Amino acid sequence: VIHRDIKPENILLYQGEPMVADFGIALAAASVGRERLTETGLSLGTPAYMSPEQAMAEPRVDGRSDQYSLACVLYEMLAGEPPYAGPTAQAIIAKRLREPIPKLTTLRAVPVEVEVAVTRALARAPADRYPTMAEFAAALTQPATTPKRFRTRRLAALLGGVAVVGVIAFARRRMSV
Repeated sequence: VIHRDIKPENILLYQGEPMVADFGIALAAASVGRERLTETGLSLGTPAYMSPEQAMAEPRVDGRSDQYSLACVLYEMLAGEPPYAGPTAQAIIAKRLREPIPKLTTLRAVPVEVEVAVTRALARAPADRYPTMAEFAAALTQPATTPKRFRTRRLAALLGGVAVVGVIAFARRRMSV
């Protein structure tokens, strides 16, 4: 299942565990490229979290699109703002397609390994992102060199994001079985 609208509002906490909600525009991975409810050339989703391929209404998207969206959520959790913002959906998408990925470390003190993982997951081309959510989660949980200014609150936000990655990876595994 490709959710296609991962954003903070669709990540809920239930008994302390993150859960992904609102599968209104989700797409079964097996149906990619087939006739479906959403038309080719129509992009659906939330611009601040939408992957470049989804924004361009490419007919074939995969789990790396959700990875991009989740990386936007993690970026916002760590930096206090999404990686790309603007007054309109078109402005946000234009920035996403033209501007370099804003460095987390210019906004907040985060471990270098976390910035590297989030930056890779925010790559414009899906082929440059992690092949799977599990690999993205592993990159986020590797031992890190923590700057002195890295606060417990930010660490808790990061761990919450890692938990979300785990939930998505678990849900995908269950759906494929």
